[in-house]
Parts: sequence; C-alpha cells; structure tokens
Amino acid sequence: MREAPNRHCFVHLQHAGGSVGERAPEETAFAARRTEWSVVISASWPLSEDTRLRPPCTAWALEAARALLPGAVGIYGTDLGPEDTEFAPSAFGENAHELRRLKQKWDKGGMFSCGFPLAPS
Repeated sequence: MREAPNRHCFVHLQHAGGSVGERAPEETAFAARRTEWSVVISASWPLSEDTRLRPPCTAWALEAARALLPGAVGIYGTDLGPEDTEFAPSAFGENAHELRRLKQKWDKGGMFSCGFPLAPS
C-alpha cells in the first residue's frame, strides 16, 4: 500500500470459501474453486485527475497482481477488465478453451468482454 499512487487505491480481502469449493473447476467457468479468501486490488482515482493518475494507478494494480499471482490459486474472472487478457489463464484454467469456443459462438460482438477477457484462440 505504501507504493499506491494515491489514497483512493486500496486492497481488501473478500471471503470466498464454503460453497465455492463444493463444485469441481470443470463444472463452472471459474477455475479457482479451492480459495478461502480473495485479494481484491482496486486502482481508483478522482475523475478530475484521470489523465494524470490513470497510468500510475493502473500500473500499480497490475504490478500488485503480478506479484501476488505466483502464490495464488487463481484469479476471479469477474474482477478482470477487457484488457486483462494476460490474467485470463489464471482465471479460467483448463476451462479457457471451452469458454473461448462458447464466446465465439454466443458473443460475436464482444458484449461480455469485461470480466471475461478471453483472447481468440
């Protein structure tokens, strides 16, 4: 947090255990079923300072996610934005191939690109 570009950026923990782990990863779109807690990294800034703060805030969030990922069981896909394709494999695991196929069939216009940033295979 000391590295955060402004006081609006934050990290919080969200409980995810319990029922989340009752299904196998291949039964749902979300592969990280064994998690008990989710670490949510939020890059935020005042709209009036968008031009100045967007680049450092975004870089801070990406750097934090990359630093935490090696010790994580995965990423919750709904927390991803449309540009976050580098994190999609960690969100969808072995399910990514089937999800890409379904996305190509049912979402040709890219309406569901936020939260499901699957690049075409």
